Amino acid sequence: MPAGPSVGASHKLMRCCLDVSRRFDRLQAGLSVGAPR
Repeated sequence: MPAGPSVGASHKLMRCCLDVSRRFDRLQAGLSVGAPR
């Protein structure tokens, strides 16, 4: 697999999406529990 700028950009985007999904999961869990944050 050629390691180019496009691959790096896609990897960075994937990491960003994972971080956002993780934050959303945490937010959803907090809402379901009803913890004031």
